[in-house]
Amino acid sequence: MILKVKNIEKVILRSTVLDEFILLSEMDNLIGLDSEKLSAKIESMIGNGEGNFSLLEQKYNEVLQSQNDNEYFITGLKLRDDMAIKINEHIYVYRIINHEKLQGHFSWYYVEQKLYIADSWWETDEDILRDFHSLSFVDFFIKYKAFGWFKKYNQK
Repeated sequence: MILKVKNIEKVILRSTVLDEFILLSEMDNLIGLDSEKLSAKIESMIGNGEGNFSLLEQKYNEVLQSQNDNEYFITGLKLRDDMAIKINEHIYVYRIINHEKLQGHFSWYYVEQKLYIADSWWETDEDILRDFHSLSFVDFFIKYKAFGWFKKYNQK
């Protein structure tokens, strides 16, 4: 499906969330590493052992070619430098780690946070993206019935 919303870039995101605080605390140890060693360090931070850069590249290329998610990567739409959205049967918003020291090392983006917003069954992707940009936070939550989920999972 080709989206008709302007200025939206398709991106590929690492499916495992990385704590940016841990990344920043280790940044001095990451400076000067080549992509393979940098990937190994980051993958160890997200609990994936030392990682395997060749495997990650292979899995990334699979998603790039097929546009289908796999166990390592997901497709998304970049809303701004530090945010992406994933629309399938659900709507997820991702906070992208956009650190200058990571730029140029990877074709994919690492993410710091993943937030479930709502289900998307009753609207098209284009409508959801337009609404995400044009509706207020409250109006978006009401339209997409996110308050039911919000209430269920956020009560004390």
